[in-house]
Amino acid sequence: MLALSGITVRYGDRRVLHGVDVTVARGELPAVLGANGSGQSTLLRAAAGLTPVENGEVNVRSSLVLGLVGAGGIGFLINQSIKLFKFDEMLTHILVVVVLIVAVDRLSAAVRHRLSEGDHA
Repeated sequence: MLALSGITVRYGDRRVLHGVDVTVARGELPAVLGANGSGQSTLLRAAAGLTPVENGEVNVRSSLVLGLVGAGGIGFLINQSIKLFKFDEMLTHILVVVVLIVAVDRLSAAVRHRLSEGDHA
C-alpha cells in the first residue's frame, strides 16, 4: 500500500503541492491526470522519494519513505507530449501510407483474381 498524507512540496517560494492525501491499495493501478504544471510529476516524484517533501509523510508498505532507497517498489511513467513534428502533417503522412497500402493490397487482389481466371479459361 502507498499512503501520502499532508504532502507539501515547494520549489523555492512556489508551493506546488499543499496538503495532498492519496492512498493506493495493493493491486490498484492509479493514473494521475491534470493540466500542465498542476503538480502531477511532482506528486509522483515525491512518492518515489525523488523530490523532498516539506511537510507530510510518504509511506510504502507501512514504512516511512525518507528518500529514494526507502521508496523501493514504486514505479511511474511520466507521459509528456514533446512536439517533434507538427501533428497534422504527421497524420497526413501516416494516412497517405495507409491509403497506399490499401491500394496496393486491392491491386494485388485484382491481379491475383485475373491471373486465376486465366488458369481456368
